[in-house]
Amino acid sequence: MNLLASLSSPLELENPTSLAFGALVAFVAMGLFRWFKDLHEPVRVLYHEHDLVWATCRYADVFQKGYRPPWWVSFGSLFFSGTWHTLAHNIIREFCKQPEVKYEREFVRLKDGGTVGLDWAVSSRCPSSKELLLSPDISDDSYPIVFLHHGLCGSSRSHYVLSAVNYFLKTQKYRVVVMVARGCGEVPLTTSEGFNAARADDIRQALNLVFERHPTSHVFGVGWSLGAGLMANYIGEEGNNCRLSGACVISPCWDFMARSPWFPIWSKMFLGKSLVDYTKVNKEAFMACDKIDLDKGLAAAHVAEYDHHIIVQRHDKYETIDDYYRDASPLKVARNITIPTLSINSDDDPVCSVDGCPTDKAIMGPGLTVLRTKRGGHTSWAKHDSAHTSWMDEAILTWINACNDNLIRLHNSSRNNFENSSVSTSASSGSASEAGEENENKKFEVIPNRRGSVDDPTSYRDDSLQPDVEKSTPLFPLVSAAAAAYLSYRIFRR
Repeated sequence: MNLLASLSSPLELENPTSLAFGALVAFVAMGLFRWFKDLHEPVRVLYHEHDLVWATCRYADVFQKGYRPPWWVSFGSLFFSGTWHTLAHNIIREFCKQPEVKYEREFVRLKDGGTVGLDWAVSSRCPSSKELLLSPDISDDSYPIVFLHHGLCGSSRSHYVLSAVNYFLKTQKYRVVVMVARGCGEVPLTTSEGFNAARADDIRQALNLVFERHPTSHVFGVGWSLGAGLMANYIGEEGNNCRLSGACVISPCWDFMARSPWFPIWSKMFLGKSLVDYTKVNKEAFMACDKIDLDKGLAAAHVAEYDHHIIVQRHDKYETIDDYYRDASPLKVARNITIPTLSINSDDDPVCSVDGCPTDKAIMGPGLTVLRTKRGGHTSWAKHDSAHTSWMDEAILTWINACNDNLIRLHNSSRNNFENSSVSTSASSGSASEAGEENENKKFEVIPNRRGSVDDPTSYRDDSLQPDVEKSTPLFPLVSAAAAAYLSYRIFRR
């Protein structure tokens, strides 16, 4: 019997096997629909209504289209997919090497005797650090500086850092410097104080040197993972005095007391071992402190055990490991963040739990914008069409560009206001005052929200960045599944 005759004949439940097969096809169809729907999840953003930078960049393609993960990391539960996503993306990036970046390194001696490194990326279009220091004729006013900080036990050679550096250098309008933490990336550990998640003062001192050396340049901060937490802590601690012109923090742990269900596995298999290896490399420096139980630290099986023996015991202000973790959590200073700062987190992050992210604007400073994706892993966000590249690099560059463009617009507006006020010398003081207030209100062109303002400060707007398209109703997958089951039964029942 041909296909049309089979489909037009009366329905007869004479073959239970065919009916079971049809049910299986329907189940698979519903699963594929759910998977396809997950691939197109929009980003969710919590922001203040008067966030001028977000108003500028919110309609950029990288945010408007949302994040689309590769199909091979989109199955299973969020925590499983996040772990697989993070591991696979890191392995792929190790094999697909990033373009080489040449750095000029300088060492910065800190107040307590510690040392951090500043690796300045060398670009043919931007003057090098040494040229700027030695030649008074070279002005770097036109080159904003991007200050990067790596994650736990990373360096300027970490694949995510190299990728971001290449993105910024390709624009040919930024100078890039990577801060390398104490004892990391061949920076010597000159005291017994190692990498500490609660000490943002190292960033403060390194940035102060950059500000002193380049007083007319705008400086933007970017951090990943633990470096993102340190960057957020620094910005929050500085508050209104923060001299950064904008920042982007990727996969920060906002609350160290909130832990992912997969974190114990990562703690034992990866993070704990990295800390032990870090301690072995800097063993002589750690031996100088009698408070540290070095042997137990080197034998630590997981991160909390290491932190207890190497960090908590060294500092009298910490009585328990929880005291240290609370001190390291940027959530406590989130309300003090005033400069434009974008935080990017993924719901399936297996390392830094998304449960600690700010979800209420009441605890967010006026400069903080929190963006979340359903999938993305930890500092990963592999692109669906090229797994060795990352969506987060485009997001970082888009945000920093928006920060820089708004500063340029503000500068030009202020200059125009000054010129107009100089020409209009015959205007009365009252009229001049009114004109000044009007110009002040027109410094930025705020792009209106297509969906209206965010009214609920305690929730994310899942549709705030989606185009105005009609959403599928729940009836669609059911009808599709029923049709698939019926067709399968009619075709294969014989």
